[in-house]
Amino acid sequence: MKSNFIIKWETVICVPNYDDQGKPCSMIVENGQLIKVDMKPRDLINENLLYYGSSLQGATDGASRILGNTYINPVAISEKQNIYWLPSKSPASDDCVWFALHHIVKLRAFGKAQTEVQLIGGHKIVIDSSFYTLTKREMRAYTLKGKIERRSEKPAEIVREEQNCYYISKPKGKVNYELKKQDEDL
Repeated sequence: MKSNFIIKWETVICVPNYDDQGKPCSMIVENGQLIKVDMKPRDLINENLLYYGSSLQGATDGASRILGNTYINPVAISEKQNIYWLPSKSPASDDCVWFALHHIVKLRAFGKAQTEVQLIGGHKIVIDSSFYTLTKREMRAYTLKGKIERRSEKPAEIVREEQNCYYISKPKGKVNYELKKQDEDL
């Protein structure tokens, strides 16, 4: 069992599991291999977000800001590598499964409250989430991806208008800085 794991483009899914002693861990599918990692899925996702420069809290807060106040948000693991993941349920849940958005091939209703997720490479998993709910989460992940891509394509145009210029200084012994227009006598 690995103590650490870096999510890459080839990483398909992260499934919660328990080791022989009953300790929570993760099972990863990548390049047709099953990899066991000695971390809960939530911790593994958070560690990867930290590796790529964010955190689970920051990524979910950012997604919420971009998507509006939504519940159970997808996360951008690495925007530069185009890696977006979505949880099957609340990430705080011990049985939350995480999916790489780009590896989802098809969702299929499997009874009333379950969904079969077909993944690239022929992998399939049935999870306890309705087809409607999981489809909505998948669409939110695509919306997040699209909005981030559009924001990243071209920087916002800066409109330069004639503005006041200020000289900012902090006099000795004072707490506050003073701002004076530069065309005023200093």
